[in-house]
Amino acid sequence: MFDIGIITYYKYFFLAIFAIRIASLIVCIIKNKKVYYLHTIGNKIIGIIIFVSLILYIILKTKEIFYPCFILSLISSIEELLIMVVQKDPDENTKSIFTIKYENE
Repeated sequence: MFDIGIITYYKYFFLAIFAIRIASLIVCIIKNKKVYYLHTIGNKIIGIIIFVSLILYIILKTKEIFYPCFILSLISSIEELLIMVVQKDPDENTKSIFTIKYENE
């Protein structure tokens, strides 16, 4: 049912997303002395897309169905990292990088 080759097929995407998420956690710990994740719209959309992609994979049996998942997940991970870097103490319920209030305002 599940082809383990998908993991090796997308290993660079997995590693890039993992590295960005770890960098986000490190920035969060260094700046705020605590660990938390942001509830951005991008993270929520990625959850839905992954769920739908898994169903489509079962039906279509094609690995390429996961490309949008990984690309959008990379974008969402970068967005979360940027929010952590830009804001001094980000709100966990920040919707997007475009909706944050900057410290200099």
